[in-house]
Amino acid sequence: MFSNDPQLVRHCLQGEAHAFDLLYERHAPVVYRLLYRLAGEATCAEDLTQETLIAAFRSLGSWQQRSTFRAWLYGIAVRQFRHSQPARYASSTSPLEETVIASTLQFSIIRWRNTAQST
Repeated sequence: MFSNDPQLVRHCLQGEAHAFDLLYERHAPVVYRLLYRLAGEATCAEDLTQETLIAAFRSLGSWQQRSTFRAWLYGIAVRQFRHSQPARYASSTSPLEETVIASTLQFSIIRWRNTAQST
């Protein structure tokens, strides 16, 4: 059986899907915990964990073993989190809140114009 990450990566690159399953089982929980700490939300952390591991699988050949496999995965996870920020957290208000804010702003502008015209 495969005992370390470099062996598993080598077998993945040779087309053995079971080797990636083992990498996934070994590293998904720690990647999830990192992303949960960053995102603060379980669903987001789960999605980002999947995206991280898919990205890692697609770029396994680029891991140069200058660092541990886990450190390499952490780098991918942090990049996935950063890239998710604009899409996931662009607005901290709900559509209803945005409508209320826009209506209030519009009402304030109309009231200001009426006051300015009457003076």
